[in-house]
Amino acid sequence: MPYANNSYVETNKRKYDFRAEIRPVFLMLGVLVSGGIFSMEVIASKADISTQAHQQIRSYLYRDVARFAGSIGSNDFRIDLDKSTLSDCNTPFEISRNKARPPTGKVTLTVECQHPKYWKSRVKAEVRVYQKIVVAKHTIERDQVLTANDFKRRRTDISYVRQGYFTTFNELDNQVSKRRITVGKIISPRMVEFAKWVERHQEVVIEARIGGMAARMKGVALESGSKGEQIKVKNSTSDKTILATVVGPKKVQTLF
Repeated sequence: MPYANNSYVETNKRKYDFRAEIRPVFLMLGVLVSGGIFSMEVIASKADISTQAHQQIRSYLYRDVARFAGSIGSNDFRIDLDKSTLSDCNTPFEISRNKARPPTGKVTLTVECQHPKYWKSRVKAEVRVYQKIVVAKHTIERDQVLTANDFKRRRTDISYVRQGYFTTFNELDNQVSKRRITVGKIISPRMVEFAKWVERHQEVVIEARIGGMAARMKGVALESGSKGEQIKVKNSTSDKTILATVVGPKKVQTLF
């Protein structure tokens, strides 16, 4: 059976050659696979570092924003933190920001690491702090005496409200508009002023307080004045000029 034996030998030779050919391929694949696994482990580690870093940064910023929001009577805010890539750090980050301005709008944080080597980076965030603030319910004309019916409150991001605002209608009691205010406009202190409770040359009541006692007398205002303003008043009895505080319509108060 020489033919069969030759066929058997030939077949075994081909198998051997095939195994010899594919062995380097498998070795190469093993290197690539192991290299791929190693690469994935490094990426996962970097992702973990980045996640932990952003959690620490977010916690820092959250406390900072919560303190500020609480100081103005709000607990309504939102923080959008940029997903920047940070290097490895064996110790907790040192995080800081410029305290000269409140943590609203565009906020930049400085992140520093001491170990294994020193590095510093910047992380940016967008912070929105909301309050219900006073806006015009309808168009308000110039020199109009304001009432609660002229306003409504609207939830607003105060981050970019630069001219100030009011949060209650009571703050606008006894005030008049200094200009025309269109519907929906945020009411700022620049738009209003207290109505003149005392006009120049007007007869007023002077209330003088001495300890727990009070005396009232007549006088003449030498200046116009609004609530809380100090004006010159002439005492009609003594003919003396004094400084007094406007406390009501045609009424001033002084201390002796």
